[in-house]
Amino acid sequence: MVLLKNIFTVGQFLSIAPSSTKSKSANLFKKIYAAFFATFMIVGTVKTLIYENFYLKYVHVKTVVCLLTDLNLLVLILAGIINSSFRKSGEWRKLLKILEVTSQVPNAKTSKMPTLWFILIHIVLVLIQISETYVVLKARSWKLAVRLGTGSLRMYTRSIYVVLVWEVLNLLHLKFKLLSTLLSDFSCGVPARDFALVAKKITNIVFVLKNAVDTFNDIFGWPLALIISHTCLQFLKYLDKNLMTQEDNDEVWVLVMVNITLVLLILGGPVMLIFTCDAIVKQAEVNVQLLQELRMTLKVLKVIFTVGRFLAITPPNVNIKINFYQKLYALLLITLIGLGILRGWVYKNFYMNFIHMKMIVSLLTDCNIFAFNCAVVVNSTLTKREEWSKLVENLKNEQQNNLKSSKLPLLWLILVHIFVSVFITYQLFFVRISGLRYWIVIALPMVQMYIRALYNVLLLEILNLMLLKYKFLIESLSDFKSKKVSSVFVKKIKSCACVLKDTVDVFNDIFGWPIALVILHTCFVFLKFLDQNVAVNHRNRMDVYAMVLTNLSLVFMTLS
Repeated sequence: MVLLKNIFTVGQFLSIAPSSTKSKSANLFKKIYAAFFATFMIVGTVKTLIYENFYLKYVHVKTVVCLLTDLNLLVLILAGIINSSFRKSGEWRKLLKILEVTSQVPNAKTSKMPTLWFILIHIVLVLIQISETYVVLKARSWKLAVRLGTGSLRMYTRSIYVVLVWEVLNLLHLKFKLLSTLLSDFSCGVPARDFALVAKKITNIVFVLKNAVDTFNDIFGWPLALIISHTCLQFLKYLDKNLMTQEDNDEVWVLVMVNITLVLLILGGPVMLIFTCDAIVKQAEVNVQLLQELRMTLKVLKVIFTVGRFLAITPPNVNIKINFYQKLYALLLITLIGLGILRGWVYKNFYMNFIHMKMIVSLLTDCNIFAFNCAVVVNSTLTKREEWSKLVENLKNEQQNNLKSSKLPLLWLILVHIFVSVFITYQLFFVRISGLRYWIVIALPMVQMYIRALYNVLLLEILNLMLLKYKFLIESLSDFKSKKVSSVFVKKIKSCACVLKDTVDVFNDIFGWPIALVILHTCFVFLKFLDQNVAVNHRNRMDVYAMVLTNLSLVFMTLS
């Protein structure tokens, strides 16, 4: 708690944390100061956006975004192929066995949205294929046909994979609902003769459900991360396309097609995946929920497998092992996709034609960091004050003093301040050259960068204290073997578990959106960093110092 108090001491001046770790409401002065600080951020951001023409100097970020998008999609497809045909075939069989047992439960059903989405994807892809065929016939270019065909195949593969993950999540969601139903019946009371049977059934479902979730994470963990990152990159390209189309009224129909493609093939699927995951999380927290007139089959999943096996992103069926010919087919498909990607990169100069992407990335970065600063100020001062007090009280535990905590947050706090001092000294040198106006322009980004870095240290320390609570609970449970079970011991374990659950819920309530904004900001800054790497190759040797400083800033203040 010592480091947390020190972070609070610094954080109160930036309005990103309460004034102290004690449970007390914010006074009028604190609220006025927070409002003043938020106003300063708003004015500074608007002042920065006035110089938005500065963004138009750079053209390399379009190349970076397009190359990252192509690489991301290629890695996603390869991950799906390798997981289904090589590395994760055993996990696939285990997961499918669990899902098939779930589908055989009478009077059970899942959402029909994956089925509808599956149909819509094929309708849209048929329309896109017709338009591309018309363009190819009009241009009479075999190279264009190869490039468009490869792109359509990759997007189709990604769309099918998203629907596959969605349907698997639907079946897992059903499993959670079945568990909630049993728990509801169990809580209402069961006959004495059925008590042991129902308890055993609940235990078995919990074990199977945990195994299913672990297997799902093992198979789809990285593919889900790649789907989300690919969606973000495609959204950046979509914004760039909107800006470009505004300059040509004859391309309105192109914008309409882009919007339809974006919603149905790019944004729609991942958004529904997020909602489904959120529904599963909420369902896991619900112990009483009535389910009536339910019925479900595996028909949707089997249809997806029928299509997916031709793309080698799913096992060929739900009950057999992968044979040599299927592995050979998967390897052949990997080779063809790789050759198609390399063929497309031959036309990488095509990426250099766009100049709007840098402006979009920079504007989104500024808006993101502004939203982050406003969120943390409002949370610590106004909307989440009670949650902050509850979190701090829950983190206090004298029984955990004998457990050693990590010193990494303290070390990182020191490194952040050392770097900030060096950075300010470096900028002061340029004040003498460029004048006070340069310092006014650069001051706001420096403050925002410092707030974000300090907030990361705060999160790291809070997570460190929560980890100590988990360790304390594990040590208490380990004493179960060496001590006799008493009512005091059971009460102690129950109290510790309840406090831990309450702490996790409060943490998610306070830091949910700030963490999401931190991740987004990190992605945007990383794109700008890659752009800086590309651009520095076209500049003088004097920019090497700026490049070194950028790298240090990226490591110490952003990525780490």
